Amino acid sequence: MAVPPVAVVLDQQMIQRTSKSSDGDWKKQALLEKELFALSCSVNDVALTIHALDVTVVVDSPASLPSREKCSMVPLKAPFEGANGGMNGEPAPKRAKIENGAVYVEDNNDVLMKEVETLAKIFTSA
Repeated sequence: MAVPPVAVVLDQQMIQRTSKSSDGDWKKQALLEKELFALSCSVNDVALTIHALDVTVVVDSPASLPSREKCSMVPLKAPFEGANGGMNGEPAPKRAKIENGAVYVEDNNDVLMKEVETLAKIFTSA
């Protein structure tokens, strides 16, 4: 697979490549180069692991499949958790959420876990 199915285009630009044909003539070709942030995953009996990737692809026409030029893993580091549960030593941020007329406070870990659950459902249903 040239590109993982879940990818966000970060940057794209038109590039030109010059190549020599079999008859000795030089030929210029315009290509669209895209830089993507992509997600992939691996599954075993114990866990679902999500991998972040930095992918560069080249497309020579709108109808053609992209060809992968570069792909590297993006290291995801867990931030330092402070004494109060906050990241990088700061107090844990809280957000008020109103649901059915009741107000409760939701922290970032709850939001992150909901996003991970949603991604896991997307990957397992495909």
